[in-house]
This record gives sequence, C-alpha cells and structure tokens, in this order.
Amino acid sequence: MGGLRLSDGLLYSADQQVLTVGTVTSLIRADVYKWGMLMAGALVAATPPLVIYAFLMDYYIAGLTAGATKG
Repeated sequence: MGGLRLSDGLLYSADQQVLTVGTVTSLIRADVYKWGMLMAGALVAATPPLVIYAFLMDYYIAGLTAGATKG
C-alpha cells in the first residue's frame, strides 16, 4: 500500500496536521512504533472525558434511572 498519501501532499509540516494524521505520520514509521509517545497521547486524549464524567456522574445516573421507570 505505500505511496503518497493525500495528507502528505496537502500538509508539509507536522504542526499543521490534524492530530490523527500527525500521530500516524510522526510516531509510526514502517514497522517501528514509538509506544511511549503513543500511550502518552492516548492518556492525554482519554483524560477530558473522564474528568467530565466524574463531575457529571450524578446527572448521568439520574438520567439512566429516570428512563428506566414507568410513568
């Protein structure tokens, strides 16, 4: 599958790339994966939803239980 990707033709520097494309092009080279950087990115990406869930957990549970009862 090699060759030139669309993102390579449109964007020249890594700071202009979308996060998903930049991750693939800069942290994965052929069969060499930079696992430390990939896992750090996954942790940073997973943190905001976890924090939001922690603060809004009461509303989430109230919505689940309200929809489960009749009448």
